[in-house]
Amino acid sequence: MEKDNTENYEILWIRHGESMGNDDPLNYQIGDPNVELTEEGWRQAVRAGQYLRQYLEETAQEDEAMPVFLVGEFMRHRQTFRGIWHGMGMEGEPPKRFDSRLNEQSFGVLPFMIGKDGEFESLSKEYSKKVYKGNTFSASATHGESARFTHSLVKSLMDGTLERDKEEGQKRFVMVTSGRVIQTAVMNWFHLPSDSIANGEMENPNNCDIISIHGHEKNWQAHKIYDGPTAQGCNEDYVADITPLDVPPVPDFILDDPELSPTDEDNAPQIEP
Repeated sequence: MEKDNTENYEILWIRHGESMGNDDPLNYQIGDPNVELTEEGWRQAVRAGQYLRQYLEETAQEDEAMPVFLVGEFMRHRQTFRGIWHGMGMEGEPPKRFDSRLNEQSFGVLPFMIGKDGEFESLSKEYSKKVYKGNTFSASATHGESARFTHSLVKSLMDGTLERDKEEGQKRFVMVTSGRVIQTAVMNWFHLPSDSIANGEMENPNNCDIISIHGHEKNWQAHKIYDGPTAQGCNEDYVADITPLDVPPVPDFILDDPELSPTDEDNAPQIEP
């Protein structure tokens, strides 16, 4: 099927509402998938749903179908989706389409070491920090996952599931997930460097922030359109301040060596940028 580059699409990425783990990291010790929303997290989800309904009505294309909702499997993802559905004023049961690739990155044993200062815990935390510093994107905590692993899962979701839905005529998607998943999704979509997460250029969305990736195959943009904590709409370029990677110049000692100079510059192959 030949792609129509004039077709506009939108993926709305929504981070879950404030969780018990956000309120107190010790709560992660009940098991990350089991961490629920706080009361404020529920309120944030409902307010986000109220905004989302208004946004969808105001920006709908002609004869546009209901967006496809994809939700992570963790309890806070599902609770956030329920709150959003309620805030949208939707009747009946929400569509149940869950995907494990939208689950939070696992941080292994680290949550269980919070507040513990034994020799094993101290050495493990010190080791994890050094490994993380050595290669932030690829490093993983003991028995945990790396951001690189999460990136691969999200890429498979985009290249497979979303592409199939697009080919079937779907133009808008709503994803309820965690912050790291959103960061790696945007990084993947815009071919941004992995360091953009580690150095803080790629901000972790706030609870119930909505990030919109919109446009078409030759002209994508990413904007934060809703601020979860303040429950206010906004229009902030989410990738404007991220520095892309570049290819370094050839060093002078190479340029000054006649044996390493091109033999025939006039006939050198030209590569399109």
